[in-house]
Amino acid sequence: MSIHSHLRVIVFLFICGSFTHSAYAQESNYGNDYYVGGSFHQTLLTELLLNVRFGWSVRGGKQWKRWGVFVQVEQDLWVDRDFENGVTQGVLNPGIGAEYRYANGFMSSSVAAGPSILLFDTDLDDAGQIGVFFDLRPTALRFQPFDRYSSFVLKFEPLTFTLVAPVLSGIPLLQIEHRTVLTVEFTL
Repeated sequence: MSIHSHLRVIVFLFICGSFTHSAYAQESNYGNDYYVGGSFHQTLLTELLLNVRFGWSVRGGKQWKRWGVFVQVEQDLWVDRDFENGVTQGVLNPGIGAEYRYANGFMSSSVAAGPSILLFDTDLDDAGQIGVFFDLRPTALRFQPFDRYSSFVLKFEPLTFTLVAPVLSGIPLLQIEHRTVLTVEFTL
């Protein structure tokens, strides 16, 4: 599957999700709350099968009805293509972003950007190089699995688009990742 095909799928999911809010929206289900969360991501769709990426992130933000802003820190761990060195530290991506909730609060879309910091030495680049990252999450499914604990939310993002570029000079180190993300979120 080419990158263009992946982008078409992401745009399709975003468009489909954006139309659902008018049918289900009830302002009573959108809070004005602070929240924190942690997530795990895995790159499932790659151009090369050996291009394995996974990692974790923490996020905290403020929600005003449908719109919200957040700060996040994520670490993207990289598996060595030769499997000789195992898992490398990859990159650290701190950033800021915005989120939009729709479909009665059961779906959301978000975008984030910030610096990308290389955490290990490569053959061409030293650790500490700073570039950029961009994270687009067009469709997230949000579930409250327990009625009793309404501040606890599970979020599943089946397909996201992330650009990680910790080195922009010389020969750029650039990764395009199509991730699947599972998040646990708590309202404060």
